[in-house]
Amino acid sequence: MTKPYPTPPPIRVLLADDHPLVRAGLQALLCATPRLELVASVSSSDEAIRGIIELTPDVAVVDYMLGPENGLAVAAAAGAHPLTQRVKVLLLSGSTDANVIERMITGGAAGAVHKSSPTHELITAIFAVAQGGTHFCNEMLALRKPDARSQAAAIESLTQREREVFARIAQGHANDSIAHSLNIHHDTVRTHRKNLMAKLNCHNAAQLTSLAIRHGFISA
Repeated sequence: MTKPYPTPPPIRVLLADDHPLVRAGLQALLCATPRLELVASVSSSDEAIRGIIELTPDVAVVDYMLGPENGLAVAAAAGAHPLTQRVKVLLLSGSTDANVIERMITGGAAGAVHKSSPTHELITAIFAVAQGGTHFCNEMLALRKPDARSQAAAIESLTQREREVFARIAQGHANDSIAHSLNIHHDTVRTHRKNLMAKLNCHNAAQLTSLAIRHGFISA
């Protein structure tokens, strides 16, 4: 008799937003989504940092403007603590300021979602970062300053998983092949591909391949 596949554990999420109505709406969304478990809902950056240390969630969804510091301070605190370095911080913001957007993309968070995005964007982002990827929504990428960082510096910022996907795209592998070789979902590969194009300022696989050759990811 074939044994059933084990049910994957839920993704444990901490929510941090200082606007009660926004927080209530996000709580309802998270609680209604299968495979997500809301472990805490807080209203300040201090509470968020304390909750991350005490509860070690998989993902912390944090308002960028959360007082008394901000969401990037929460991400920095999580990354600095040995017990919480695996916690992925996902920022939320309603800002359209290009400087703010750039700080969110380059400041150490695993992803960022604009508050004008549809609700499914947040859920997609949570699953993507929980699996070790990054996710920056199209609304934010469209607002980003052009050429704000060099491609060399952007490559240095890539996660290990992004580097693995980058090399395979440059080698000509299709999404399904990459997903199989890395044992991840093909939707996650698509998210990585989108984020790589944005981070590296490339518009197609040929440009990615050229960049990969120049920086030694693959040989010519």
